Amino acid sequence: MVKNESSASEQITLTIGRAADNQIVISHPNVSSHHATLTVISADSFLLEDKKSKHGTYVQRGDQTTRIVRKYVGRDDTVLFSDNPYVLESILPLSLQMKPNGGRSSKADANDFTTEFSALRALPDGYRASRKQVRDTEKKVRLGSILLAAAVGIASAVFGRDQAFAWLPIISSAGIGILVPTLASTLLGTEDKLERLDIEFREAYRCPNKPACKYRFGNTPWDDLADQKKCPKCKVVWVA
Repeated sequence: MVKNESSASEQITLTIGRAADNQIVISHPNVSSHHATLTVISADSFLLEDKKSKHGTYVQRGDQTTRIVRKYVGRDDTVLFSDNPYVLESILPLSLQMKPNGGRSSKADANDFTTEFSALRALPDGYRASRKQVRDTEKKVRLGSILLAAAVGIASAVFGRDQAFAWLPIISSAGIGILVPTLASTLLGTEDKLERLDIEFREAYRCPNKPACKYRFGNTPWDDLADQKKCPKCKVVWVA
Protein backbone atom coordinates (compact mmCIF):
# COMPACT_ATOMS: atom_id res chain seq x y z
CA MET A 1 0.00 0.00 0.00
CA VAL A 2 2.71 2.48 1.01
CA LYS A 3 5.99 3.17 -0.69
CA ASN A 4 8.24 3.61 2.31
CA GLU A 5 11.28 4.92 0.54
CA SER A 6 9.98 8.50 0.94
CA SER A 7 11.33 10.50 3.85
CA ALA A 8 10.05 13.60 5.61
CA SER A 9 12.96 15.65 4.32
CA GLU A 10 12.50 14.48 0.71
CA GLN A 11 8.74 14.33 0.44
CA ILE A 12 6.45 17.09 1.65
CA THR A 13 3.41 16.25 -0.47
CA LEU A 14 2.29 12.64 -0.89
CA THR A 15 0.01 11.55 -3.70
CA ILE A 16 -2.70 9.00 -2.94
CA GLY A 17 -4.55 6.79 -5.39
CA ARG A 18 -4.92 3.51 -7.24
CA ALA A 19 -2.13 4.11 -9.76
CA ALA A 20 1.28 2.64 -9.04
CA ASP A 21 3.04 6.01 -9.35
CA ASN A 22 1.47 7.34 -6.11
CA GLN A 23 3.42 7.54 -2.86
CA ILE A 24 0.44 5.92 -1.09
CA VAL A 25 -1.18 3.27 -3.26
CA ILE A 26 -4.71 2.07 -2.44
CA SER A 27 -5.66 -0.82 -4.68
CA HIS A 28 -9.43 -0.61 -4.83
CA PRO A 29 -11.64 -0.15 -7.91
CA ASN A 30 -13.58 2.75 -6.33
CA VAL A 31 -10.40 4.71 -5.65
CA SER A 32 -9.39 7.06 -8.47
CA SER A 33 -6.00 6.71 -10.13
CA HIS A 34 -4.87 9.96 -8.50
CA HIS A 35 -7.44 10.37 -5.77
CA ALA A 36 -5.96 12.84 -3.26
CA THR A 37 -2.82 14.47 -1.90
CA LEU A 38 -1.53 14.74 1.65
CA THR A 39 0.75 17.65 2.55
CA VAL A 40 2.90 17.44 5.66
CA ILE A 41 2.24 20.57 7.72
CA SER A 42 4.02 19.57 10.91
CA ALA A 43 4.86 16.40 12.82
CA ASP A 44 1.19 15.91 13.70
CA SER A 45 -0.75 18.00 11.16
CA PHE A 46 -1.49 17.29 7.50
CA LEU A 47 -3.52 18.91 4.74
CA LEU A 48 -5.67 16.35 2.90
CA GLU A 49 -6.96 17.46 -0.52
CA ASP A 50 -9.31 15.62 -2.85
CA LYS A 51 -8.22 15.78 -6.50
CA LYS A 52 -11.67 15.66 -8.09
CA SER A 53 -12.02 11.94 -7.40
CA LYS A 54 -15.12 10.16 -8.66
CA HIS A 55 -16.21 8.68 -5.33
CA GLY A 56 -14.88 11.34 -2.97
CA THR A 57 -12.60 11.74 0.03
CA TYR A 58 -14.07 11.82 3.53
CA VAL A 59 -13.00 12.50 7.11
CA GLN A 60 -14.72 10.71 9.97
CA ARG A 61 -14.71 12.21 13.45
CA GLY A 62 -16.93 10.54 16.00
CA ASP A 63 -20.27 9.73 14.41
CA GLN A 64 -19.89 12.36 11.69
CA THR A 65 -18.44 11.56 8.26
CA THR A 66 -17.91 14.56 5.99
CA ARG A 67 -16.98 14.68 2.32
CA ILE A 68 -14.11 17.11 1.92
CA VAL A 69 -12.29 19.07 -0.75
CA ARG A 70 -9.45 20.11 1.56
CA LYS A 71 -9.17 19.64 5.28
CA TYR A 72 -6.52 19.66 7.98
CA VAL A 73 -6.23 16.26 9.61
CA GLY A 74 -4.23 14.61 12.35
CA ARG A 75 -2.55 11.22 12.68
CA ASP A 76 -5.47 9.71 14.59
CA ASP A 77 -8.18 10.89 12.19
CA THR A 78 -10.06 8.31 10.15
CA VAL A 79 -9.98 9.16 6.45
CA LEU A 80 -11.97 7.44 3.71
CA PHE A 81 -11.13 7.21 0.04
CA SER A 82 -14.47 6.26 -1.49
CA ASP A 83 -15.77 3.77 1.09
CA ASN A 84 -12.34 2.58 2.28
CA PRO A 85 -11.57 3.79 5.83
CA TYR A 86 -8.06 4.14 7.25
CA VAL A 87 -6.58 5.70 10.34
CA LEU A 88 -4.21 8.23 8.75
CA GLU A 89 -1.21 7.01 10.77
CA SER A 90 -1.59 3.53 9.27
CA ILE A 91 -1.08 4.64 5.66
CA LEU A 92 1.80 7.06 6.21
CA PRO A 93 5.28 6.08 4.96
CA LEU A 94 7.40 4.58 7.74
CA SER A 95 9.58 7.68 7.86
CA LEU A 96 6.53 9.74 8.89
CA GLN A 97 5.01 7.27 11.32
CA MET A 98 5.34 7.62 15.07
CA LYS A 99 7.56 5.22 16.95
CA PRO A 100 5.90 2.84 19.43
CA ASN A 101 7.07 5.04 22.31
CA GLY A 102 5.32 8.04 20.75
CA GLY A 103 8.40 9.68 19.27
CA ARG A 104 9.04 10.62 15.65
CA SER A 105 11.42 8.78 13.42
CA SER A 106 14.98 9.64 14.35
CA LYS A 107 16.54 12.78 12.91
CA ALA A 108 20.14 13.91 12.94
CA ASP A 109 19.37 17.03 14.98
CA ALA A 110 16.45 16.92 17.39
CA ASN A 111 16.20 20.74 17.26
CA ASP A 112 16.07 20.88 13.44
CA PHE A 113 12.49 21.61 12.33
CA THR A 114 13.43 23.32 9.07
CA THR A 115 11.51 20.83 6.90
CA GLU A 116 8.36 20.99 9.01
CA PHE A 117 8.50 24.78 9.22
CA SER A 118 8.99 25.09 5.45
CA ALA A 119 5.82 23.05 4.90
CA LEU A 120 3.85 25.70 6.79
CA ARG A 121 4.57 28.34 4.16
CA ALA A 122 1.56 27.44 2.00
CA LEU A 123 -0.81 27.15 4.95
CA PRO A 124 -2.08 30.78 5.17
CA ASP A 125 -2.86 30.88 1.43
CA GLY A 126 -4.64 27.53 1.68
CA TYR A 127 -6.62 28.78 4.66
CA ARG A 128 -7.75 31.92 2.83
CA ALA A 129 -8.67 29.86 -0.25
CA SER A 130 -10.76 27.52 1.89
CA ARG A 131 -12.62 30.42 3.52
CA LYS A 132 -13.32 31.92 0.10
CA GLN A 133 -14.65 28.59 -1.14
CA VAL A 134 -17.07 28.39 1.81
CA ARG A 135 -18.25 31.98 1.22
CA ASP A 136 -18.65 31.42 -2.53
CA THR A 137 -20.77 28.35 -1.89
CA GLU A 138 -22.95 30.37 0.49
CA LYS A 139 -23.47 33.08 -2.15
CA LYS A 140 -24.49 30.52 -4.78
CA VAL A 141 -27.05 28.93 -2.46
CA ARG A 142 -28.43 32.34 -1.47
CA LEU A 143 -28.70 33.48 -5.10
CA GLY A 144 -30.34 30.22 -6.15
CA SER A 145 -32.99 30.54 -3.40
CA ILE A 146 -33.75 34.15 -4.32
CA LEU A 147 -34.02 33.39 -8.05
CA LEU A 148 -36.32 30.46 -7.35
CA ALA A 149 -38.59 32.59 -5.19
CA ALA A 150 -38.62 35.32 -7.85
CA ALA A 151 -39.47 32.83 -10.58
CA VAL A 152 -42.41 31.47 -8.56
CA GLY A 153 -43.64 35.01 -7.90
CA ILE A 154 -43.51 35.97 -11.57
CA ALA A 155 -45.20 32.74 -12.63
CA SER A 156 -47.91 33.35 -10.05
CA ALA A 157 -48.57 36.84 -11.41
CA VAL A 158 -48.74 35.59 -15.00
CA PHE A 159 -50.64 32.33 -14.56
CA GLY A 160 -52.27 32.73 -11.15
CA ARG A 161 -55.80 33.23 -12.52
CA ASP A 162 -55.64 30.10 -14.63
CA GLN A 163 -57.26 27.21 -12.74
CA ALA A 164 -54.52 24.89 -13.92
CA PHE A 165 -51.98 27.02 -12.02
CA ALA A 166 -54.08 27.69 -8.92
CA TRP A 167 -51.30 26.24 -6.75
CA LEU A 168 -48.84 29.00 -7.71
CA PRO A 169 -50.24 31.77 -5.44
CA ILE A 170 -50.07 29.35 -2.52
CA ILE A 171 -46.38 28.63 -3.17
CA SER A 172 -45.71 32.31 -3.83
CA SER A 173 -47.33 33.45 -0.59
CA ALA A 174 -45.42 30.78 1.31
CA GLY A 175 -42.24 31.59 -0.56
CA ILE A 176 -40.98 34.22 1.88
CA GLY A 177 -41.81 31.99 4.84
CA ILE A 178 -39.84 29.14 3.30
CA LEU A 179 -36.97 31.28 2.00
CA VAL A 180 -36.06 33.06 5.24
CA PRO A 181 -35.47 29.96 7.40
CA THR A 182 -33.71 28.26 4.49
CA LEU A 183 -31.24 31.14 4.18
CA ALA A 184 -30.82 31.33 7.93
CA SER A 185 -30.01 27.64 8.03
CA THR A 186 -27.49 28.10 5.23
CA LEU A 187 -25.84 30.98 7.05
CA LEU A 188 -25.61 29.01 10.26
CA GLY A 189 -24.04 26.13 8.37
CA THR A 190 -21.56 28.49 6.75
CA GLU A 191 -20.54 30.11 10.03
CA ASP A 192 -20.09 26.68 11.58
CA LYS A 193 -17.83 25.65 8.72
CA LEU A 194 -15.80 28.87 9.03
CA GLU A 195 -15.44 28.41 12.77
CA ARG A 196 -14.17 24.86 12.32
CA LEU A 197 -11.79 26.06 9.62
CA ASP A 198 -10.45 28.75 11.96
CA ILE A 199 -9.87 26.20 14.72
CA GLU A 200 -8.07 23.83 12.37
CA PHE A 201 -5.91 26.65 11.02
CA ARG A 202 -4.92 27.85 14.49
CA GLU A 203 -4.00 24.30 15.47
CA ALA A 204 -1.92 23.71 12.33
CA TYR A 205 -0.25 27.15 12.01
CA ARG A 206 2.01 26.95 15.03
CA CYS A 207 5.50 25.92 16.01
CA PRO A 208 6.03 22.47 14.45
CA ASN A 209 7.65 21.21 17.66
CA LYS A 210 4.40 19.61 18.80
CA PRO A 211 3.17 18.77 21.35
CA ALA A 212 6.09 20.16 23.35
CA CYS A 213 5.72 23.76 22.16
CA LYS A 214 2.43 25.68 22.38
CA TYR A 215 3.56 28.75 20.40
CA ARG A 216 0.88 29.72 17.85
CA PHE A 217 1.58 32.01 14.93
CA GLY A 218 -1.81 33.72 14.72
CA ASN A 219 -1.90 35.97 11.64
CA THR A 220 1.87 36.54 11.47
CA PRO A 221 3.07 36.11 7.86
CA TRP A 222 5.33 33.11 7.31
CA ASP A 223 8.14 35.28 5.93
CA ASP A 224 8.20 37.33 9.14
CA LEU A 225 8.42 34.14 11.17
CA ALA A 226 11.21 32.86 8.94
CA ASP A 227 13.22 36.00 9.70
CA GLN A 228 13.27 34.93 13.37
CA LYS A 229 14.98 31.65 12.38
CA LYS A 230 14.16 30.05 15.75
CA CYS A 231 11.08 29.63 17.88
CA PRO A 232 11.09 32.32 20.59
CA LYS A 233 9.55 29.83 23.03
CA CYS A 234 11.24 26.46 22.61
CA LYS A 235 14.26 27.63 20.55
CA VAL A 236 14.06 24.91 17.89
CA VAL A 237 15.45 25.87 14.49
CA TRP A 238 12.97 26.93 11.83
CA VAL A 239 15.41 28.30 9.24
CA ALA A 240 19.04 27.19 9.07
